[in-house]
Amino acid sequence: MNQIEMRLRGTKTELELWVWFLREMEKKGLVTLLSASDFHPDTREAFSRQGRVYVKLRLDIGASGMDK
Repeated sequence: MNQIEMRLRGTKTELELWVWFLREMEKKGLVTLLSASDFHPDTREAFSRQGRVYVKLRLDIGASGMDK
């Protein structure tokens, strides 16, 4: 199975765009977004705008799709 879990780091706005992009890829049949967590702010730095989002997805294109 072509499944992966990823931790993405960035600002809340950046991460919202990445999750949107993954959902657009899902609409095109390229991936299946199995889960996407809420934004987790970085608590190590008091004034950081950075945070994390955890995503789990499955790649829905076969190896032949990589030949194009």
